[in-house]
Amino acid sequence: MTKRLPVLTYHSLDDSHSPISVAPVDFRWQMEYLHANGWQALKLDDFLVGHARGNWEPKTFLLTFDDGLRNFMEQAFPVLRELNFTALIFAIPDWVGATNDWPSQPKWVPRLPLLTWTDLRLMADAGMELGAHSLSHPWLMQLASERARFEVLESQRVIQQRVGHPVQAFAYPYGASSRELERIVGANFHAGFGSTLGFATRRNRFTKFKRIDLLYVRAPLFFRALAEDWLNVYLFLRRMFRLT
Repeated sequence: MTKRLPVLTYHSLDDSHSPISVAPVDFRWQMEYLHANGWQALKLDDFLVGHARGNWEPKTFLLTFDDGLRNFMEQAFPVLRELNFTALIFAIPDWVGATNDWPSQPKWVPRLPLLTWTDLRLMADAGMELGAHSLSHPWLMQLASERARFEVLESQRVIQQRVGHPVQAFAYPYGASSRELERIVGANFHAGFGSTLGFATRRNRFTKFKRIDLLYVRAPLFFRALAEDWLNVYLFLRRMFRLT
């Protein structure tokens, strides 16, 4: 058994080379590498069982996609279906079917189309899991408490109503949260995910699991080291130089 598990975070699969982007050919290589080396993608419930127990089966991981970009269906889904992997997609109800051009979006992020409600239903029906990423992707910490609460809870309600599948996980926009926001997430979701760089362990609060953004492990040297002790040291050092 292993006491830490990689929760891999992707946003976009495109060839722009932006910090949120992974080239489709690289994504395929990453997933095929994991599959060929005996890794298994977990469902959220199995991930949470391992967290409660304090360990997971070796070579297991959780795969997450933030924002619900349409290139997930075009580039990721065929690969995942081929390899019998699953993923957790964090959608933003107010922007479903539009582009990722919300007001707080940094200028350097490529503007890309998002999955429609029909797309999300198709993905969920095919075995992908859906999570909420707030209603409109604001900086929740900058909102009044009631508005922040509405952003969290309404995102869950709308996705469940429109797609007809349970929404049991929440990802904080930009990874920003507070103990009050975590309390709301903990009372209404089975899990919350931030952007703190590192492995998930039993010491993570279930309301804010650490994740590994592919920006920091996209090079084959680091990606091949997901089961190696030294990668944890590398992620710790990289975390020291991040703003979030």
